Order: sequence, then C-alpha cells, then structure tokens
Amino acid sequence: MYCVLKYIDYLHYKRYLNESVSTLKSIRSTEADPYNTKLYFNPNCILQLILDYICTEAHINIDGDHYDLCNINGELLHIQDYKPTINGLTIFHPRERYFIVVIRRNETKTEIEEIAPMLNPNSDICAILVNNIKGQNITRRRSTTLRPKSSTASKRSHGSKTSNSSKSKRPPSANI
Repeated sequence: MYCVLKYIDYLHYKRYLNESVSTLKSIRSTEADPYNTKLYFNPNCILQLILDYICTEAHINIDGDHYDLCNINGELLHIQDYKPTINGLTIFHPRERYFIVVIRRNETKTEIEEIAPMLNPNSDICAILVNNIKGQNITRRRSTTLRPKSSTASKRSHGSKTSNSSKSKRPPSANI
C-alpha cells in the first residue's frame, strides 16, 4: 500500500520563483533543469510521520500554514485541519497521486490568495495541475454566487412540473 507524491525540491522551487515569467518560458529543458521527483509513502501510519517524511525529502522548511497537498483534480487536502495523530488513510487513498502546493494567504491569513504547485513549471503535469486548481477556484466562486439564485433552479424544476401537469390535465379521450 502506497501513495505517490510528485514535487521538485523546495530549493529549486525558490529558484523558479525568482525567475521572471519570460525567462522561464525561454528556458529549455537542460540537465541542470530539475525534474519532478516521485516520492512513495505509506499512508497507513500517523499523519505527523508522513508530513515529517515529506518535508525532509522535499526540503520544505516553511510553516504548515504555507503549504498543503492536493490531488490531481486540484482539490486541497487541508492537512493542517487534521490532528497529527490520525491515521493517514483517513486523508490519503492508496495508489493516488498527490502534489505539494505552496499557499499564499492575505494579511489576516483568512483567505487564500494564491495556490502554486511545487513542480517544475516547464512540466506538463504542472500545467495540468494549475488548470485544475483554477477550475476548483472557479467552481467555488460559482457555487457561492449561485446560492442566492436558487429561485432560478426552483423555477426550472417548477417548469418541468407544469409540463407534466399539463399532460395530466388532458381529457382522457385525448390520450387514446
């Protein structure tokens, strides 16, 4: 039983943060360009051991409020919300892929401003994950804006009821 974590070393990630976007686009893959690393871990142990192992291997020396893990769909796991003594199987699913993401919050630390995967920005998986993370944010925004418009949804369902009820109002001779 194992899970897979893909990442680049935090030191390499910081190097990419310091590069400009135009410079990153002009960089071609070279031997010096770090590849995304796969880390296999056993989810059947306590969460704190898993996180310590991940932080040691990826050289993450930032506080837990500044990073999280997500799945390929871009859904955050919110690992800081769990007790460190819980079993990892309550969060992780065997043979799934997970990714380290760096989180930037607002000044009051109440809202997430940016989520960036800790991957080589030139890799295909990074582009896929960035799109999925953006999709998750759009879905959350739409769901919060659509909540007040629930009357529209009820009108739609009501509209289908009226078409069914109009069929039931037909005289029995019209159905023959």
